[in-house]
Amino acid sequence: RVQLSPKDLCYFWKPDPFVEIGPPLSSPVKAAMAAAGVSMNVNKFAEAFFARGAVKTTLLTVAGAVAPQERERLESWWARVAQGVKNAFASKIVNADKVVPVVIGEGLSELSNQQLSTDLREQVSTALGIPHSVLFSNAANYATSTQDDLHLYNKTIVPECRFIESVLNRQAFEPMGLR
Repeated sequence: RVQLSPKDLCYFWKPDPFVEIGPPLSSPVKAAMAAAGVSMNVNKFAEAFFARGAVKTTLLTVAGAVAPQERERLESWWARVAQGVKNAFASKIVNADKVVPVVIGEGLSELSNQQLSTDLREQVSTALGIPHSVLFSNAANYATSTQDDLHLYNKTIVPECRFIESVLNRQAFEPMGLR
């Protein structure tokens, strides 16, 4: 374990309009991570949905009071039926007069919202200051693409480099008589 004092470090953070002194409560990376987290969870949901045999979350309802051992037997049977891909094409016979499945979860059709995926990707690139056409091939034409490349450098990369340069000069180089 190494202990460092503030004089041993160069530190900086981007200004937050809602914080006067100290580290920011928000940042472009946090904004990008929020959108990326939504996208990641959509992918995890799709993976888990198929891993459990593409069966939506379902309640099995029964009429009247059910003895605990019968409840456990029904839950065990349903777990085996909806156990995953290996049972995807299995056939089971049940007495439908006594057990009624009630779907309470969503399936993949609710996730196939292409606009949501596009919006999430655009939120990530916007939060990080990257023009959409630099990441995605949706530039209207070559001139637009070239202009967006210039915007990336002029409005994101160069200002970030100047900010880092000023911090390094102030904290590390100026005390040594350098710039």
